[in-house]
Amino acid sequence: MFDVLVYLFENYYQTETYPDQDTLERKLHAAGFENDDIEDALEWLNTLTDLPKEALPESLDARQSFRGYSADEATKLSLESRGFIAFLEGAKILTPLLRELIIERGMALPNDVVGLD
Repeated sequence: MFDVLVYLFENYYQTETYPDQDTLERKLHAAGFENDDIEDALEWLNTLTDLPKEALPESLDARQSFRGYSADEATKLSLESRGFIAFLEGAKILTPLLRELIIERGMALPNDVVGLD
């Protein structure tokens, strides 16, 4: 699934037009990805676009808070992952709002533990 997401990022992030889901699935198959990985990646992305705005309040952009992790988050997101998220936020690459999206999407992955690899 991660390979599919990286492929999509590398090939479609900077473009202004995006193929519909059927076309995208065909292109991913042609690129050599397997059905399960394609379905998992597209479901992950669709869930990301379906997040309600109120789930991530704009007040998170204040950058005046410290993010503590719940027990479930600390178990699933490796120490290295959490450290990398903190590094990116400290470097002002991630906003608190984007940090929360990344954490939420990481928790939605089927993996038992989400690391940097």
